[in-house]
Amino acid sequence: EFFTSIYNDPKFKPSAVKFHYTFNLRDLMKLVQTLSTLVPQQYRGAPAQLVKFWIHENLRNFQDRMADSKDIDELRNRVSAYARTFEADMNEATAYPILFTSFISTLSGQDKSYLPLRDITMLKKAIDEVMERYNTSGNESMNLVLFDQALEHICRITRIIDQPMGHALLIGVGGSGKQSLSRVASFILDYMPFTITLTSGYDITKLKADLQTLYRMATVKPGKTQVLLLTDSQIPEEEFLVYINDMLSNGFVPDLFNKQEMDQVIASLRNEAKSYGYGDNEVPGYFIEKSQKNIHIILCFSPKGPKFKQRAREFPGVISCTSMDWFHDWPKEALVDVGKNFLQDLELEPELKDAIAEHIAEVHSSVEAQNERYKREERRTNYTTPKIFLGLIDLYQMLLTKNQTQAQKRIGDLGRGLSTMEATKTKVEGLQKELDVARVKLAEEQAKTDVLVDDVSKKNAIAEEESKLAQADEKVANEKKIEAEELSRDCLLYTS
Repeated sequence: EFFTSIYNDPKFKPSAVKFHYTFNLRDLMKLVQTLSTLVPQQYRGAPAQLVKFWIHENLRNFQDRMADSKDIDELRNRVSAYARTFEADMNEATAYPILFTSFISTLSGQDKSYLPLRDITMLKKAIDEVMERYNTSGNESMNLVLFDQALEHICRITRIIDQPMGHALLIGVGGSGKQSLSRVASFILDYMPFTITLTSGYDITKLKADLQTLYRMATVKPGKTQVLLLTDSQIPEEEFLVYINDMLSNGFVPDLFNKQEMDQVIASLRNEAKSYGYGDNEVPGYFIEKSQKNIHIILCFSPKGPKFKQRAREFPGVISCTSMDWFHDWPKEALVDVGKNFLQDLELEPELKDAIAEHIAEVHSSVEAQNERYKREERRTNYTTPKIFLGLIDLYQMLLTKNQTQAQKRIGDLGRGLSTMEATKTKVEGLQKELDVARVKLAEEQAKTDVLVDDVSKKNAIAEEESKLAQADEKVANEKKIEAEELSRDCLLYTS
């Protein structure tokens, strides 16, 4: 009844904008398929847990395909209304978090069981331990901020690829974490991620060679479950999606192997197939069954531009044969957590770093609000992506480092100037002390000089007096001499 109410409601019918609202019996089958994996003993006598399971599965099958917040609210209200018709404690059935996983039990060393999570903290602790193992297992290290929304996406992706022929279509703008969380989900389930590496001249022939490698790894050697992870950037030609569409729809690509190559694969699987009761003529069927079981596809697409809509129209398996998980905008709490994580190495006070993270998150959120207004008024979409938010943090760190460097340079210049002034002051003070000593010595010498000058002056005065007396005596002597000369002449005259 609930399914038909969704299926027949015009609000949830495909349209030009909601072209991916393709709800069909597959969604009902997924719920029944998951229901068949439950362990009866764990739900016996617990009707609230069963109701919570019913709520969770319907949210996953329908809500995760929706992009419009009004549609999500309408669906949630309808799920709640139908859930109240069950005889169960609704407070327990709707208690946060509404999340089911099968990997929590296996991570704790127990048998695999699809059970509800009672505490989001327990999930975060388990994923943190997984990330520690991931980063020390030879993988490229990832520094993820596991806020609540990211944890929920990990649970959704593991739920999808843990199902038989479970393929995921992750829709979100760049930087929302689609690839990283897909790798974490694959690691949790012990699946091997498989990606293609684009090189110059990568074409259909090389894609087929990579897909052959994928099928051999999934069936022959090592024969482990593989996760083919593809992003928009890894699909340079739309023709690539022809093969992906076949894999999603049929589990196999016709004519992927030529006859000789196929015979080699079948020969490698013959003994294994016979051990499971397959006849010689049934080995090709066993190969396809094993391929379907061991190959899961995760497509990471962006909703920006017309390409996503075009692919959905040209390759229906991309939409109808996948379980969708729409990566919506990060909530402000998540933005703050991410900001704090990226700012933690800055040499700033903790209170200041928290305030900066809050401010950056507020700036980003305010732009998102203007995006909604722009979409409403102009009928056009502008995306403020998590990658832009991370770029804003990088820009702040770059400007902070630049300004700190400039400030440190100015501080250094001022420090050197102060040091020079201090040294000059010390020298001046030393010179002042020397000058004071010299002044004392000068005063002493001046006093001695004054005494000497006074003594010399007195002696000069005495010498001048004596000189005057000598001159007077000389004058008298001269006069006497003249008189004697005259007397002598007179005597000579008299005698003659």
